[in-house]
Amino acid sequence: MKNKKLLAITIVLTLALSLVGVVYAQDIIAMDVESDEMEAYGAIEELAVDYLIVDGVRYELTMDTEIEEDIEVGDWVKVKYYVEDELNIAIEVELEDPEYDEMEVYGTVEELAPDYLIVDGVRYELTMDTEIEEDIAVGDWVKVKYYVEDELNIAIEVELEDADEEEDDDMDDDNMEDSAVCSGALIHPALEGLAMEYVVEYETLLPYFCEQHFGIGEIEHALKTAEMEDVEMTWVELLEMRSSDDDENGWGEIWQELGLIGKDADKEEGDEPEGFVNQNKEKNAEKEKTNKDNKGKSNRP
Repeated sequence: MKNKKLLAITIVLTLALSLVGVVYAQDIIAMDVESDEMEAYGAIEELAVDYLIVDGVRYELTMDTEIEEDIEVGDWVKVKYYVEDELNIAIEVELEDPEYDEMEVYGTVEELAPDYLIVDGVRYELTMDTEIEEDIAVGDWVKVKYYVEDELNIAIEVELEDADEEEDDDMDDDNMEDSAVCSGALIHPALEGLAMEYVVEYETLLPYFCEQHFGIGEIEHALKTAEMEDVEMTWVELLEMRSSDDDENGWGEIWQELGLIGKDADKEEGDEPEGFVNQNKEKNAEKEKTNKDNKGKSNRP
């Protein structure tokens, strides 16, 4: 009899402990869900009754998901979620202000249309949210605030600027290094052209433009000089020679030292060796030939 009572007590205790274990385990699961809560930001690409897709990632919507009204495709949102059975379960979806890496660029307006403008060869998209000063026209010097999205430059603000004032600002090292070209957000078309023409990596030229602040013309002089006959110096060595502390070490003096121009000739900074002139003549001749060939051709396919 005593054994039966002891057995019954043991069974009751075992069941009680089991129930406690289940409740405790559920608490742990709930705690884990809370501790594993994550956040994601992005634009809604697709929205359905039971899920939404944000920047290519699917999030499941449940009866417990808190979601703001009037959210629609294209909105920038914050999604709080957790992962269960390899599914992203949305806890909360709310509208957010987009967070962009805002950049600035200065230049001359070359083309202006209702939905875009081109400044120094670079296109910037105009949207309903773009703030643009009235009376801006082709030829104006402007400052463009923008961000990059899907490889497009989206203009935030376009305003007229004083060109002379910006020329002084361009001399500031921080301004140069923080520019869109130096940050890698944009490709400098002229620098890219030099890289292609002289078969040099664009990334190799970029530090000389951004960090050592050589102008495009200076870099072109070095590349062109290094390719001339009897010049044994590389374009890198030529730029190092040009950047020496000697103020008199201009290109005229460098070309004289290399024997490309007469030592007795009174050469100024802008004078070029005969090889430069010949190269330029060849390029101009090619352009003239191309223009002649294109004359009279119809634009129709």
